[in-house]
Amino acid sequence: MPIVIPTAEELKRMDARARAQWARRISTALGQLNEAYHEADNGGELRRQAHLWFQMYGPDPDAARHRAELIEALA
Repeated sequence: MPIVIPTAEELKRMDARARAQWARRISTALGQLNEAYHEADNGGELRRQAHLWFQMYGPDPDAARHRAELIEALA
């Protein structure tokens, strides 16, 4: 199931009820991802693969801005 993350502008246009509903949904999804990560990370293989992807593609150049916008929109 894909995780749809709204843009900061979309979050700003949401009413409080919709924003709270989205926050609960993303919180649940992140918890499930964290659990799956720990279950799948047999001996650090997942971390090694993530490191290889990072070396090939590099970091998201706008990661800090994206993170700040989401945090601001959820506040």
